[in-house]
Parts: sequence; C-alpha cells; structure tokens
Amino acid sequence: MILKYITMSLNHNVGDSQYRLHYDFNVRFICNYLSRKIRGYHFLTKEPFDTICINVGGTNSSEIVFNNVLQISVPFNMKYYENIDGSNKCKYYIELFRQGFVIANTYTDIPLDILNNILCKFEKENCENVWIAKRKDLKELGIKIILKCVFSMRNFSAYIIFIDSKIQKEICSGMIVRTKPDEIYFDRLFKDMIVRNDFLYIRNYNNIEFIKIDIDKALHGIFQSSFMECPYDDDDSIKDYNYIIQELSYNG
Repeated sequence: MILKYITMSLNHNVGDSQYRLHYDFNVRFICNYLSRKIRGYHFLTKEPFDTICINVGGTNSSEIVFNNVLQISVPFNMKYYENIDGSNKCKYYIELFRQGFVIANTYTDIPLDILNNILCKFEKENCENVWIAKRKDLKELGIKIILKCVFSMRNFSAYIIFIDSKIQKEICSGMIVRTKPDEIYFDRLFKDMIVRNDFLYIRNYNNIEFIKIDIDKALHGIFQSSFMECPYDDDDSIKDYNYIIQELSYNG
C-alpha cells in the first residue's frame, strides 16, 4: 500500500472528551501538512497500512489496527503540556511525531528520513501550513485570482487574492471561509472557481455555488464576498445548508 496519511490523537484514557477534542483539533494542521507532503513520495509500505497514527498517551505496542492503520503509542507528559504556550505546544507535537516515527521504524520500514526532513522544513517555515488550492487567469481583465488556504492550530481559513497580471501586484484580497481546525469542515469545499456576469462563484464538490465575489469591485480595490442562499426549497435542506454556512463562519 502507499503511505498517504499521518495522524495523531490523544488516547481515550487521557483527560475527558473535551480535553481530547481540543488536543486533536490543535494538532490537525500538522497532520494535514505531513499527509499532503508524504503522498508526493509514493512510499510503498511492506505491511498492509496506508496510515501512521501516533497514539499519544497510549500503552499498546506498535500494531496494525482497523482500516489499514499502523498505530504507534508514545508517552504523554500532561503536566508539561498544560504549562506551555502555543508555540511550545507546536514544538511538543513535533517531538511526539519524531518519537512515534522512530518507534514505527523499529516495527516496519517507513520513510523515516523523509518524514524527519518534512518536519524540519515545517519548522523552518515557522510551522505554517499554507497552500494554493485554486488559480484562475482572467486574461481579458488582466488579473489572476488565487484561492489560498491557511491551516493553523486554531482554525482553517481560505482567502481570495486578486492580482494585477501585468505588474504582479495584489489588487485586493479577503477571507471567504473560516472553520474549526479539521478537514471534515473544509476538505470538499473548493471544486471550482467560476466567472459569470461579473461575479466569481466558488463551487463545492456537491456542485453547489455557495460563495460569490464581486469582480468589478475587486478591480477597484474593494473586496466584497457573500454566502449564497440555499439552492433548495424544503425546510430540512435549508436548515442543513444554514448550519453549514454557520460552520464556515467560525470565529475561533
């Protein structure tokens, strides 16, 4: 199998459910970074797993568990963790990943050097997980449009940036989405950027256009975006759609 995912979570015996949820949210941006980067190496595992999961605070030895996951247990210093700030928490997460990778490599061959190099690069980039999700070149208007994603310990945010193609200078930009820090909230949000009648529409993987941005105002340096109304008429669909929009406006 090809190694595709790197995850980390607190063992179910550590803290209460809210404590574990908070921890798992905080570390997701690193899991996402590692997973996106490791896929590019197409590493073929010898054992039947495509995921390495670091089980923080667990006591079991390394083992293949359900759904093709290699689970690795590492110790957790709760007292230390609770007395450090955000930047040092990030360093602690990285140290736990490194410990887990070393243990995993004693169980079976994994790309240990590659994973450590990815972590080093992540640290050199100030622990920022940023990527470009979509690009669109509107030659007739002389602009480029970029959809940039920023995944942090606290949240996930997406931005639209309008760039003057001739001088390669930003005209304006703005945030269009902010969610809780987990892929479940944003993983299938951005399928296409569509231009129609002087507006830019963002379409998700359900083929629903859920955001529109005024291009004419953007050309004049004014960023204006809004969520679209629910495309369905029934009450249940409207309720579900409005709940999703609320989740895309997270203020944490």
